[in-house]
This record gives sequence, C-alpha cells and structure tokens, in this order.
Amino acid sequence: MIEEQIEKLKSLRESLDWAIDLAENQLPELKSALQEIKDKVITIDLSPVAKEETTQDILSAVNSIATSMYKGVPVVSQTTDATIAPNVWNVWGEVTSLNITKGTDIYGIVNNYMVRFTAGEGCEVNFLGFTLQWYGGDAPEWAAGSTYEISIVDNIALWAEF
Repeated sequence: MIEEQIEKLKSLRESLDWAIDLAENQLPELKSALQEIKDKVITIDLSPVAKEETTQDILSAVNSIATSMYKGVPVVSQTTDATIAPNVWNVWGEVTSLNITKGTDIYGIVNNYMVRFTAGEGCEVNFLGFTLQWYGGDAPEWAAGSTYEISIVDNIALWAEF
C-alpha cells in the first residue's frame, strides 16, 4: 500500500514538473501555485495515517489547477516536431510534415491531446508515443488545403476535416 502511494506521488511530481513548465511558458499566473503544491508533495509525510489524507488533498488541488489551466486558448506551434501536452489546444498553420509526440499525462484527470493543422501538398503526419485507434477505422488521408482537428483521449482519435 505504501509503495503504491509512493509511486502515485512520483507520478504526481512528474505531472507537476510538466504543469510548472507549461505555466511558466503559457500561463505565468499559475506558476507559483503549482510550485507550492509541488513543494508539499516533495516534503509529504508518508506515515500510514497521514499519507492517505495528504495525498487526496494534494491530488484534489492539482486536479483543480490542471482543470483550470485549459482555458480554450490555442497554443500556436512554430515547430513541426513537437511534443504536445494534454488539455492544450495545439495549432499549426499549413504543414507538409508534422511529427507529434505525446507528452506526459496529468494524473487523475482525462488527458485530451488536441491538434489542428492545415495539410499542405503531400502532407505526412506522425503521432509518436500514441497507439491510435482512429474513429471510423482508418487515419484520414490528408488532403492538401484541408484543415484537420483531432482529439485523442485514451488513444482513440476523433477527427474532423474542414
């Protein structure tokens, strides 16, 4: 039981590191709140009595912050080789090649990896770190000039073409 809690806390610390990096780059107003929670995780008392309550308190706080982080504001990506974070709207313009790598899931919430791009001539898109099952069977055939929106939750990819 204690080993399981320690592993959850390690995962939580990794998620907090990711969230702090995102907050620093995208949402600076959340950085200090996330750092405060991370400091609590690092110094947490793992005694059998305190562990469960403290872990739940920290997870609740992290879930609240992580949920509030996605405000529907798109993150416009400049690189065509990108690691994307969950619950962030990643947007590209026209691309002929795009390599999208799955970022670190946030513990305790639904992780939705969202992308939007316009396919250029001969467009090739790779999703790395995912084991995708495309809704409807097959991945789209990227048509030049078409814009695609893709949402990936639990490796199930839903997509629309405009």
